[in-house]
This record gives sequence, structure tokens and C-alpha cells, in this order.
Amino acid sequence: MIFVILLMCYLSMLVLGMSDNLRGPLFFEILKTYNISDTMGSLLFSGSAIMGFLSCLASIPILKKFSYTQLLSFSLFLFTIGLWGMSQSPNFAVLIFFTGVMGSAMGFMGVAQNSLVALAPQQYRTKAMSGMHSMYGVASFLAPLSVGIGLDAGLDWKNFFFITGFLPLVLFVSSYYWVKDNSLGSLEENKTDPTKPINGQISKKIVLACGLLGFYVIAEILVGSRLSLYSIREFGISSSEASRYVTGFFLGLLSGRVFGAFFQWPGSASLQLSVSLVLSFFTLNLGLYANPWFFTLTGLCMSLFYPVCSSYMAQLFRGQEGVLFSYLIGIQSLLIVIMHVVVGKISDIMGLKFAFHMAFVFLLVSGICLWRIEIENRKES
Repeated sequence: MIFVILLMCYLSMLVLGMSDNLRGPLFFEILKTYNISDTMGSLLFSGSAIMGFLSCLASIPILKKFSYTQLLSFSLFLFTIGLWGMSQSPNFAVLIFFTGVMGSAMGFMGVAQNSLVALAPQQYRTKAMSGMHSMYGVASFLAPLSVGIGLDAGLDWKNFFFITGFLPLVLFVSSYYWVKDNSLGSLEENKTDPTKPINGQISKKIVLACGLLGFYVIAEILVGSRLSLYSIREFGISSSEASRYVTGFFLGLLSGRVFGAFFQWPGSASLQLSVSLVLSFFTLNLGLYANPWFFTLTGLCMSLFYPVCSSYMAQLFRGQEGVLFSYLIGIQSLLIVIMHVVVGKISDIMGLKFAFHMAFVFLLVSGICLWRIEIENRKES
């Protein structure tokens, strides 16, 4: 039962990664199809993030009646509807509606996946998290690669969403046979109420935790979602050529997370997170000012942050996984909305290269939140 549930988490992360990372390489094609500005086009990302935020908030009451696995299965069903709807959108408004459906699926899925994997014993949790998020890395690598190959072969951007829609459908049908009841056997025996509120004494720390993970995530998403468009405008290359730089970035993410699934990174979790932020900041500079292939190193340096941070947070808030990841992923979704709107607006006014520098600000804020959490930990100890 434990193996089956972890397999569901891993494969569903592959679905989430493929769906999420198709939009960046296809962004230029979508803007061209509907003849819209960067600011309007940012709704393609912020619309799903808004719905992801709302679905994370809805996860708390839903988990009072349904299990993590049931929530995960439901999110797979929503993914299919969202992707197929996007593939048939006659105008931009309909596209945004179904993007919102996909965003809801992403919110529910993120809470369910991370909560399930966080229930693993402490000595295996970081590796399990790295393994799951390496599936996101696999998908992130495959998505721009498939876009480059598909566009060269003459596929329309809508075809990518239609074909990808079969992945969550197959997994949804399979989950009916894999998990036949509401229990999770020994995996969930030791967990407490997943919807137990965060008490007032640690509410400050949960805000810092949301900032730590949330600002890192929007830095990563800014690079992944705008790198293709940046390359096209700065270097005058085609969408298929630009997808190679995006592929390199996600290959870096994938490589680091696969390594983390099998080997232990040296040092404490806080040290690992600090090193990741500093090196990401440095290599991002190289990518912008030296050669865009340095974004591959940026992906590698960023790769350990999300799984290590998730494991770090799960240990700090042990027994409250459901509400923890509802807050973390919900605030993360809200920050994504703000980021896409701000970056889209700055791109229209100051240019995309200037807007890209927001990633440095986000990494800096994430580092400040980590510093403050460590101060709070020392006070408690």
C-alpha cells in the first residue's frame, strides 16, 4: 500500500510538471494566436495560480471528510478537463477559464502529494521528496523538448494540451484500482489530524515558512516561464530554438533532484538551502550577462531547494502536514499571481530583460526568511 501511494504521488507529479511547463515554451505562440500583450498574456499563468490558491484554502475543509489519496484522484480528473478544455479554446477568455480549472487541480494535487510524502520517516523524507520532485524535473525537461520537436514537425500549440490530457486520465482510472478504500494503511497510522489549526505560538514561523518557499518558487517559475520569450526577443531566434535553453534549465533541475533522491546532500538543511540560494543568484547573473546556457547551472543550483525545504518544513510542523501544505502551496499560488502580473507589466513598460531581474529580489527575500526562521529556532532551543 505504501509503495502504491508513493507511486501515485510520483506519477501525478509527472503529470503536473508536464502540464505546468508546456505554457512557458508555448507562450510566444499563444500571444501570437490571440494577438495580446505580455500583461494580458500573464493571465495564462496568474489565472491558474489564483485558482490554485483558492483550491488550497478549500483543501482544509475537504480533508475533514476525504483522504489525501481521494483528493489526489479528484485533482487528476480536474487536470483532464482543464487540459482538454485549453486545447479546444476558441478565444483567450475560454483558454483562461480552463487554465483556471487546471490551476485548481494543481492546488489540490500539491497539498495531497506533499502531505503524503511528508508522512515518510524523517531519515527517508528528504530523499522521498527529492524523488517526487525529480519527476517534476523529468517533466520540466520533457515539456520544452517535446515543444521544440513538435513545433518543428508542424504541430499546433493546442495539440500539446490535448495529447497531455490523456496522462491524468489514465492515472485517474488507475487510481480507482490502486486505492480501493479510504485508509492508507501504515503510512497514515502515525499522523495526527491533518486539518488541526496552526497554534498561535508558531504562527509567525508559518508566515516565514511561506515566504521562504514561496519567494524561491516564483523566482524559479519566472525563469522557467519567461526564458523562452526572453531568448526569442533578445537573440531573434525561433520558438523551437529557444526551447533548447529552457530544456537546459530544466535539465539542471532534473539532474540535481535525481541526485538528491539517491544521495544525501552534505551539511544541515539550512546550510543546503543557503548554498542553493547563493549559487542560484550567481549563475542567474551569468545566464543574463554572459551566455544563456548558464541557465542550465541555475537549474542545477536551484534543484535541491524545493525538496529540502519541504522536508525541512515538514519536520518543523510535524503532525500538521495537511494544514501546513495548504498554507505553503496556497501562499505560493498567490505569490505566483502577483509575480506574473508584476513581471508582465514591467515587461511592457521596461522590457523583459529588466523584468527578469525581479528573480534576484525574490531569491534575496527567500534568504531573509530562512535567516529569520533559524533565529526563531535558536530562541525555541
